Amino acid sequence: MEDSWDDSWSVGVVANWILFDGHRTRSEGAVVRSERDALIAQRAEADRQIVLEVETARLDLAAALEAVPAADDSHAAAAARELASRERYDAGLAPIQEMLDAQSDLADAELEQIRIRTSAWISAAALDRACGR
Repeated sequence: MEDSWDDSWSVGVVANWILFDGHRTRSEGAVVRSERDALIAQRAEADRQIVLEVETARLDLAAALEAVPAADDSHAAAAARELASRERYDAGLAPIQEMLDAQSDLADAELEQIRIRTSAWISAAALDRACGR
């Protein structure tokens, strides 16, 4: 193989210009803008749902905490009624039915007290969860 000088060269340049693409680029831009708007709306909806969940949990907790003193007062009244009816029964002034009714009312008041306190604990846990704790 011999070294030889090649004195002919060829250089080419290719250029493409799209003069009309059938509005494909404009439609793709519109799709991207629509997807962006949909994502923004989804995020706003998620934010609204989070705020609603936190506010609902806060209101549930406030309502449950407001009910605790009423349940305690109801329990105290039922206990006093049960004590009075037992004393009246022991003295022979009241029938057994009155004492049994008072004991039943006391048991109902204790159950309601437990239910309301449990509701308050559950509401506090729901608020913690809604707040991300």
